[in-house]
Amino acid sequence: MSIKGWHNMYLLKVVQGIGLLSLIFGIWFTPYLWTTIIATFLLSVVGTSIAQHRYFGHRAFTTNPIIRFILALLATISTSGSIIHWSAIHRHHHAHSDTELDIHSPRHIGFIRCFFNWFEQADVDKVKKGLVRDLRRSQLVVFFYNWYWPIIGSYALLLALIDPWLVLSCWLIPIGWWRFTGGVTNSFTHGYIGYRNFDDDNKTTNSFLINLFCFGDGLHENHHHKPESYTFDYVGVWHEFDPCAWIIHLIGRVHY
Repeated sequence: MSIKGWHNMYLLKVVQGIGLLSLIFGIWFTPYLWTTIIATFLLSVVGTSIAQHRYFGHRAFTTNPIIRFILALLATISTSGSIIHWSAIHRHHHAHSDTELDIHSPRHIGFIRCFFNWFEQADVDKVKKGLVRDLRRSQLVVFFYNWYWPIIGSYALLLALIDPWLVLSCWLIPIGWWRFTGGVTNSFTHGYIGYRNFDDDNKTTNSFLINLFCFGDGLHENHHHKPESYTFDYVGVWHEFDPCAWIIHLIGRVHY
């Protein structure tokens, strides 16, 4: 299987913007509060932080085919970008962190643009597809890439047929939450707040406060120091914890 082109980023950003607005305003009106919390956990924590980031982006752990399919599905309907696209941009970010080549460094594109993940299509097009050669060889990943928007549309339609409120609770608000937490991590923990455990050639930091609601992703410097690790709390500091790593222990075989 081969991938059909390179996804356009602007449609994705529009949907993510609607998600942010839904988080800010819609959370007060949804009749499905607990359903919203569960969906946000599945799409934001599992679909984005675990699936997109640690599993597909960094290959930090392995798992069985059933869990792999579930992770690919959750990563897709999280609407954080296709697995191939997301991983290519993220691997590029690690290769050029906080340099002029880093397309979402707050030091170079500005804090606000970084927070809202608003970079230009031309910048995305410069990311080398060779960075995700392994993912492009995966039939599962390519399937979810080629059918990205039809899968998301089908999910949203199914929710609407059950109850239109579920579109808000189980899709848009979870999008808004991971977009908010991702923006906080990508911007604030690149040198604006927090502390450092290492003396690496980047501006990344760890933040206890951000880590409280980012399920481990607030340990951003730890991650950049050892990106292949499935856990970000490997330093052993008492106040560093990584709930995503606890979940990974349940669903996969980890790499140390």
